[in-house]
Amino acid sequence: MMPNSYFLGDILKVVFKVEPSEQWQTKETLLSKNQWKNLLEGHGFIVQKIYSYNKYPELFKNGSLKLKSIRKFIKTFLMKYFCPFNLSWQFIFLCINKE
Repeated sequence: MMPNSYFLGDILKVVFKVEPSEQWQTKETLLSKNQWKNLLEGHGFIVQKIYSYNKYPELFKNGSLKLKSIRKFIKTFLMKYFCPFNLSWQFIFLCINKE
C-alpha cells in the first residue's frame, strides 16, 4: 500500500485550517499515484492495475456494541464511498517484474 500525497482528508484539513496529521512512521514517503507508478516502473516493474484504498467506516468498537464517534463514522463513510480515485488515502499497485 502506497500512501497518497494528495489525500482528500489532508486537503480538507488544510482548507478548514485544522492541523494536518503527523506521519507516525520513522520514514514515510508520500507521493501521488503517477509518482508511485513512475517509481515502480523505474525499478523494473510493470504496473498492471491500480486500486484505491480508504479506511473502512466502523460504527462499533471491536468486540462490543459500544458506539464509536458518529461524526467520525459519517466522515469515514463519505471518504470510503465518495472520494475520487486520485484523492484516495492509499493506492495498491498490482505489478509484475519486467524480466
